[in-house]
Amino acid sequence: MENYQRQWLAAYEQRSMASGMDIGRMDAQLEYLAKQISDPLIKVLDFVANMGLFLDDHYVMARNVAQQYLREGT
Repeated sequence: MENYQRQWLAAYEQRSMASGMDIGRMDAQLEYLAKQISDPLIKVLDFVANMGLFLDDHYVMARNVAQQYLREGT
């Protein structure tokens, strides 16, 4: 997850400085990373829940977005 976080932050920073077609390329990279992050994120949240700590009040939106990406296919 830390590797994905570093990639996301780098791509997001590059996007903020991009222009023209580079913005589209960065958006595609961020979309790809979001799809890649979805499965591990849900697994971490499920693991934490199985340990007895329920974080859905804090992470329900992240879980919903990740599940949407998984439904669309990775």
